[in-house]
Amino acid sequence: MSTLFKSGALLAALVLVAGIAGPAMAQNDANMVMSRTVTGDYDANSLLSVSVTLTADGGTELLALGLRETLPDGWTYQEVTSTTSPPQVTPDQGEGGEIEFAWFTTPSLPYTVTYTVRVGDDVFDSVNITGQAEYRLAGEAQLSNIAQTTVEAVIDPMGMCGCSPAHQQNGAMGDLAVVIGAGLLLGTMALARRRSESVELVRTQDRN
Repeated sequence: MSTLFKSGALLAALVLVAGIAGPAMAQNDANMVMSRTVTGDYDANSLLSVSVTLTADGGTELLALGLRETLPDGWTYQEVTSTTSPPQVTPDQGEGGEIEFAWFTTPSLPYTVTYTVRVGDDVFDSVNITGQAEYRLAGEAQLSNIAQTTVEAVIDPMGMCGCSPAHQQNGAMGDLAVVIGAGLLLGTMALARRRSESVELVRTQDRN
């Protein structure tokens, strides 16, 4: 059986449409390319819209199609919002980590599916969403490229990210350490300059 997808329902969908699945191979005969866009402000508990687009060589007809996405820690799936050829197998609302979609009736390519996710309480400077599609033309399963999308946190006018308080505190402590370090350096330089001036004054007095 294919090892790409963990969901029994999704595997059943692939088997039902295409027959018994063989081991997932790193083939991509249709030259399927997966890409992703994320819209919305990445902030604590915000809703983001994720659109995954699949393209392939002209005239490609799929016998089966599955999609796996890996969400950042704390993010949860909400719902599919696209209305054209929506997947027949979707994650449970509130599911996080690896989420899976499958189509009993495969869409025509190019194809875009859009779903929403909710961000958790913790927000970092940037996080990644990764994913890959598995499809069948005939015979064994084949794989698209692995698509990775980096999502960056909202930056307010004060230059602070919309990060969790702990993350902001760590950043603030780092800034404080830089300021203290710079202050110590300046103090050391000033002390050395005063010592140099004192030595020069003593030498001048001795010459006189």
